[in-house]
Amino acid sequence: MAKEDERVLVVGRQQVFQGGTWLGINPDASDRVFNLASTQGEFRKRGDVEEDPSIKQIIPYIVFKHGDRYLLMQRIDTHDEQRLANLYSCGIGGHLREQDLGQGEGILRLGETGIYRRSRLWWQS
Repeated sequence: MAKEDERVLVVGRQQVFQGGTWLGINPDASDRVFNLASTQGEFRKRGDVEEDPSIKQIIPYIVFKHGDRYLLMQRIDTHDEQRLANLYSCGIGGHLREQDLGQGEGILRLGETGIYRRSRLWWQS
């Protein structure tokens, strides 16, 4: 399946940023956004939402810390999303795809699947 045809979990931007916008990770909003994605999220074709500023794609992200050290990962120059090639990330994340959701599983399991899929690719490169 082409990346633009994947169905990914999204919510409306206005719903996510009810209390004001932020950049990066906002731990104070994580429970609210998790509940919002669980109750009001919907799956849409990634190609339809990738450039739509009224939609936020839900992408779980995990930061690895050991003592006072953090994982810093440089994406390879042949990364599947060229806009991210050779850039650095301080963690690993992945889209929540409809195809990863098993029958009866909730959003938490879907997030685990997305992070596992992305980290497995990272460890193999």
